[in-house]
Amino acid sequence: MRILHLTLKKKFFDMIASGEKKEEYRLNKPYWRNRLIIDGTHPSIFHEYDRIIFKNGYSKDCPQMEVEVKHLLLTFGKPEWGGDANNIQFVFRLGKILSIKNYNHVKI
Repeated sequence: MRILHLTLKKKFFDMIASGEKKEEYRLNKPYWRNRLIIDGTHPSIFHEYDRIIFKNGYSKDCPQMEVEVKHLLLTFGKPEWGGDANNIQFVFRLGKILSIKNYNHVKI
C-alpha cells in the first residue's frame, strides 16, 4: 500500500472531513511532476497511491485523516474546492474517509 502525506489549510481540511470536497489539487510544477509521475516524462503514468494522510498543521497532535484515493489525473480543478479551472493540475479524486483523529468537528 502506498500512502501520500499532504498538509492542508484548515478550510480545505474541514471541507474534506465534512464530505463536501471530493478532490485535492497540486500544481503541475516540476516538484509535483517528479513526485507523482513515475518516469518524469510521460504525464499519464502516475505512482499509484492508495491513501492520503492529510494533516492540518505540523505538530505531533495536529488534526489528521486518512482518505482513500480513487484516481489521480491531470485535469482542471473546481475553484470552489481550491482548484484552478483554467490550468491543468494534478487532481486526486477522493474516496471514503478511513480514519480521523485530533479533530472534533466531524465524526465518521
